[in-house]
Amino acid sequence: MNKMKKVLMTMFGLLMFPLLFACSNTQSQGVEAVKPKRKLVVPHNPEFAPFEYQKVVDGKNQIVGSAVELAKAIAEELGAEVVFSPMSFDNALANLDSGKANLAISGISKTEERSQVYDFSIPYYTSKNKVIVRKSELTNYQSVKDLAQKKVGAQKGSIQETLAKETLQNSSPVSLPKNGNL
Repeated sequence: MNKMKKVLMTMFGLLMFPLLFACSNTQSQGVEAVKPKRKLVVPHNPEFAPFEYQKVVDGKNQIVGSAVELAKAIAEELGAEVVFSPMSFDNALANLDSGKANLAISGISKTEERSQVYDFSIPYYTSKNKVIVRKSELTNYQSVKDLAQKKVGAQKGSIQETLAKETLQNSSPVSLPKNGNL
């Protein structure tokens, strides 16, 4: 990583650091939880490019992406080792609750319900939710009403899963553990 990029990532991490750690109401998991162990445990599900994904680098399968680099910069600033803990997306927040992880960093959308339990950083990415259909079937889906009685897939534990269940009530939402299964 070039020097300027590293400086910017570190500055970004420092600015966001006080807000990045998600803490449950029952257990403090902020900076003080990381310092004694010198390990920053971050759950990850490497199928969310460009934030975290798998890539072969020098013949080795590695987890890369902007969220990975941000977690490394935060750990470096803390003088800690970052430990990426692989798991399904829907288990990331449960691992924060149990104290098995210190920080969830990639693709965790802020909701009113989650805000009652976790602290969120200042948003660094804004996405829009879209429904994707096969191009060959595009004429069959001109409005949300056309999704009635259809299976609609979403990643388990995501806000998209909640949206599908709450707003597409006449459809059949299917919760899948991986984005790749959609």
